[in-house]
Amino acid sequence: MSSLKSLTHLKISSCENLTCLPNNMGSLKSLTHLEIQFCKNLKCLPNNMGSLKSLTHLEISYCENLTCLPNNLGFLKSLTYLEISNCQNFTGLPNNLGSLKSLTYLEISNCQNFTGLPNNLGSLKSLTHLKISNCQNLTCLPNNMGSLKSLTHLDISYYENLTCLPNSMGSLKSLTHLKISKCQNLTCLPNNMGSLKSLTHLDISYCENLTCLPNSMGSLKSLTHLKISKCQNLTCLPNNMGSLKSLTHLDISYYENLTCLPNSIGSLKSLTHLKISKCQNLTCLPNNMGSLKSLTHLDISYCENLTCLPNSIGSLKSLTHLKISNCQNLTCLPNNMGSLKSLTHLDISYYENLTCLPNSMGSLKSLTHLKISKCQNLTCLPNNMGSLKSLTHLDISYCENLTCLPNSMGSLKSLTHLKISKCQNLTCLPNNMGSLKSLTHLDISYCENLTCLPNSMSSLKSLTYLKISNCQNLTCLPNNMGSLKSLTYLKISNCENLTYLPNNMGSLKSLTHLTIKYCPSLVDDSFALECLTSLKEIEVTGCDQWIRNWSEDAITRICSVEESSWILICNKDDDIDLLSRWLRKKIEYSTKISQTLIINGHHANKYCYYGGRYQLIICCFEQEKLPEELVHVQDLKFMYIKNCPNLSCLPDGMKKPQFLKIENCPMLEKYCEEICYEYDGYN
Repeated sequence: MSSLKSLTHLKISSCENLTCLPNNMGSLKSLTHLEIQFCKNLKCLPNNMGSLKSLTHLEISYCENLTCLPNNLGFLKSLTYLEISNCQNFTGLPNNLGSLKSLTYLEISNCQNFTGLPNNLGSLKSLTHLKISNCQNLTCLPNNMGSLKSLTHLDISYYENLTCLPNSMGSLKSLTHLKISKCQNLTCLPNNMGSLKSLTHLDISYCENLTCLPNSMGSLKSLTHLKISKCQNLTCLPNNMGSLKSLTHLDISYYENLTCLPNSIGSLKSLTHLKISKCQNLTCLPNNMGSLKSLTHLDISYCENLTCLPNSIGSLKSLTHLKISNCQNLTCLPNNMGSLKSLTHLDISYYENLTCLPNSMGSLKSLTHLKISKCQNLTCLPNNMGSLKSLTHLDISYCENLTCLPNSMGSLKSLTHLKISKCQNLTCLPNNMGSLKSLTHLDISYCENLTCLPNSMSSLKSLTYLKISNCQNLTCLPNNMGSLKSLTYLKISNCENLTYLPNNMGSLKSLTHLTIKYCPSLVDDSFALECLTSLKEIEVTGCDQWIRNWSEDAITRICSVEESSWILICNKDDDIDLLSRWLRKKIEYSTKISQTLIINGHHANKYCYYGGRYQLIICCFEQEKLPEELVHVQDLKFMYIKNCPNLSCLPDGMKKPQFLKIENCPMLEKYCEEICYEYDGYN
């Protein structure tokens, strides 16, 4: 290696039998980056490593048997980055670590036998980032940590045996980011934490035995982000939290024993984001929450014993996003919610005991997104919903006792996306739905008692996406659906009682994607499928009778689809006839299979199969032979034949696909072996 005088970067990886490195590595005078990883039998590094005068980056990872670094490591005067990770038997750093005057980044992580940092750690005057993570045998940190005058980022994580932090931490005057996480036996934090005058981000998480926070925290005048999470034995927050004048983000999560929040929270004048989540014993919020004049985002979730929200919430004039979720004992929302003039996003979810929404909601003039979900006892929506003039997205889901929607919905002139799902007792939709002139996406799913759709839907001139799914009692679609001139995507699935599609659906000239699945009662073939001139992709599954009634022109149209077609037949009787018809039209059109046809004796989903084009998939085929038309098919890239016990051969002269897979077809497999016809099978 001594001849590699100009070498600057060296990476040694996955050399499992390497036990040592050559002694002449020290002669690599130009080397700046050295990375050693996945050398599990490497036990030591050369003693002359200190001669690598240009080395700036040293990274050692996944070297399980490496126990230590050479003592002359302190001579690496140019070293700025040192990372030791996932070296299970690594026990410690050299005592002269403090001599690394240029070191700015030090990380020791996932080294289970690492027992301690050298006392001269405090001599690393240039160190800005220190991460010590998942070193389970580490019980304490050096007392002189406070001497790290340049340290800006400190991450102490996954220390089961760490019980306390050194008081000298209060001297880290440059520290901006502090993360203390997964220190299960940590019982307290230094009292002088308030001396961290530059601290902007503080994350205290998963410290299960931490019982209190120091009052000095109120002195963290630069703190902007505070996250306190998963500290199960923490029962209260400091009363002087309101002194955190720079705080913009506060996240209080997973506090099972937290019963109340300090009133001083109302003094957090800079606070923009507040999240209160998984505080099961929290029964109320401070009455002065309305004083948070800068608050834009409020998330209150999974607070099971919270019974009411303070009326002062209506005073949050800057609030744009409000999420109230999984507060099962919350029975009502503040009547003055309509005063939230800046509110754009409102999410009300998982409220079993919520029976109604305040009428003042109609005054939310800036609201663009409204989600109402999992409110099982909600029976109606406010009549003045139509006053939400800015609303663009409305999602009403899992409201089992909702029986009707207000007629005023037709006045939502800005609405572009409407989703109505899992409203089992909803029997009809407003007749004036056609007034939603801006609506582009409509999803109606799992409304089992919905029997018909309003005829006014044909007036939705901007509608591009329509999904109607799992409406079991829906018997028909609006007769004038062909008027939806902008519709490009139509999906109708699992509507068991749907018997026909409107004749004028052939007028959907913009339709590019059509999916009709599992509508077994669909029989009428008067829908002129061949008139869909823009169609690029079609999937038809579980509609056997309808497919069998297709005209020759309809099959011709399907064969000319540009991108892909999935036609799944689940009736075994006439498989051979349908496949022959389809192949004949395909051959007439281009002699190429540019889509996918599935012939299947059992119900299946297209996603069970391989994606892509140029495919023919045949499953549970009852006949002994495939159609002779296959001989004329070109460019068949993928052919998958599965569960066809009677199929005994392939058509004579058929061109072999690029990829042929045969599964559970014993007679066909034997035939292919006899004629030396290569295929991929399952063993």
